[in-house]
Amino acid sequence: MVEEQDIKYFTQIPAWVDELDNISDFQARLIGYIYTFENITGSAFPSNQRIAKRFGKSTKTVQTALSDLYDKGIIESSLVYKSDSKIIEKRYLKVIYRPTPENDGTLSPKSGIPYTQKRGEATPENGVDNKSINKSINRLNNNNVHFEEIWSLYPKKSGKKVAEREFNKAIKNGVNPDDIKNKILEYNKQIEVKQTPKQFIKQGSTWFNQACWEDEYDLTPINGNAKTPMKNGGYGTR
Repeated sequence: MVEEQDIKYFTQIPAWVDELDNISDFQARLIGYIYTFENITGSAFPSNQRIAKRFGKSTKTVQTALSDLYDKGIIESSLVYKSDSKIIEKRYLKVIYRPTPENDGTLSPKSGIPYTQKRGEATPENGVDNKSINKSINRLNNNNVHFEEIWSLYPKKSGKKVAEREFNKAIKNGVNPDDIKNKILEYNKQIEVKQTPKQFIKQGSTWFNQACWEDEYDLTPINGNAKTPMKNGGYGTR
């Protein structure tokens, strides 16, 4: 596993960030954090856990903040997989919005951020280049492979489309698919040791929508005094 990056001394927040009125103070610091990485090291691949530790935030807070910055078009992420493997080696973060003399930092009405491109590159008629399309397709194909494998493990296969949407969103936000897989295995084990009735097992769409890979599961077997769910939603003793 490639060692995660961190900046121990300072963070540069670009002046144009102060002109953005649709981001939080924490998001401004995140932009500066990523921007500084790019300037110092040429690339940025800190994990959500590393960022959370750096800023004293929860991993969930970091995921939410990054997701909003993705949607606004201020930063983007790309995944790098180990050779001949489905295992994620790195997740790169990149600041893609930079004001230019042409846009004067004006935000477009559709996404809030103008389209930008590298100097010297011709602008495609549709505003999207083939390289970006191919990267997106490859990333989507890899995610689909991960999801199908993980979905096959889930005990109650209801709401697959919703589950896949939430899975892809989580991966984009930096969640490791292996963590999701392991948590489903834990949930399955909890169902087994607690003898959870089928009607109390969460539907697949619910489990993924509630990000239940962040939950803690009790794998202690039930005993003679353990409480079990009743049909009316209460508990009884065995």
